[in-house]
Amino acid sequence: MASGCPASTRTPAALNKVHELEREGKEAFVWIGLHEPDEHQMQAVADVFCLHELAVEDAVHAHQRPKLERYDKTLFLVLKTVNYVEHVSVVPSPAKSSRPARS
Repeated sequence: MASGCPASTRTPAALNKVHELEREGKEAFVWIGLHEPDEHQMQAVADVFCLHELAVEDAVHAHQRPKLERYDKTLFLVLKTVNYVEHVSVVPSPAKSSRPARS
């Protein structure tokens, strides 16, 4: 978490848990998965988790290359997701033998 970050008036339970762990001297990890967030959604997350303004800008403007950046004590990761698309097999199935069966 960035130092000097103003406290949010609506602190989510996940952030409370992060602060609790930090007070105990432990490290915490929060995964926030957003699909194509708009500026308002991303700013709401940034306000709660004190995200760096460049990380927010990268998250809002898609078409970033996958990357990992550090902002103070925060790691910012941009990923490309994959989807499995089922398709018809292009490999022909083995033909049945045309030889007569032996008796």
